[in-house]
Amino acid sequence: MNKKNRLYIKTDELIHKVFNELLNEKNFNQITIKDITTYADINRGTFYLHYQNKYDLLNACQEKIISDLKKLSAEVEKLNIIDLYGSTEGIPFLIEMVRYYKNNHTLMKILLKSEHTVKFQNEIQQLMADNIFKLPIVKEKENALSIPRSYLIAYIFSAHIGIIQEWFDQGMKESPEEIANFITQISINGAIIGSGLTAL
Repeated sequence: MNKKNRLYIKTDELIHKVFNELLNEKNFNQITIKDITTYADINRGTFYLHYQNKYDLLNACQEKIISDLKKLSAEVEKLNIIDLYGSTEGIPFLIEMVRYYKNNHTLMKILLKSEHTVKFQNEIQQLMADNIFKLPIVKEKENALSIPRSYLIAYIFSAHIGIIQEWFDQGMKESPEEIANFITQISINGAIIGSGLTAL
């Protein structure tokens, strides 16, 4: 079937929507193709025109999220982090990314924790690494870093994802702007200064 066909696209969107709803009700391991086709009111043959199995569907969801996040973070090369030092403002593209996390929180919660999505977690980390080393000041001073690149990436990835996961677990009470600001403060100023401990 032509993947640009309107009916194909509409059905694909429906499959994704139903899959997200099911993830909100069941563990991924408990979801069956029958669940998806029943909720979407399509036959199994239609599902298999789109995906080989539920793992293929999960992989497609991962690829879409990575693609969307890359587009949202495209402005990173224009960012001057020196201007953000000591600022209480969130990074604009980061606010949009956190908003995207919120809008897709059911799927993101699964993808950030599931044993089936290690590849996705690695790709998120790689995306963050790419973004960090696209920053003009980082590119300029990359060879003068006081800690190895891999440890810097691991720290920022853990801080960023840790805050997002905690936000999900706490019911997303704060706004995307507030969460983006938390991430910015810790990433730019470090945990001690960014959390305000030096003012105590």
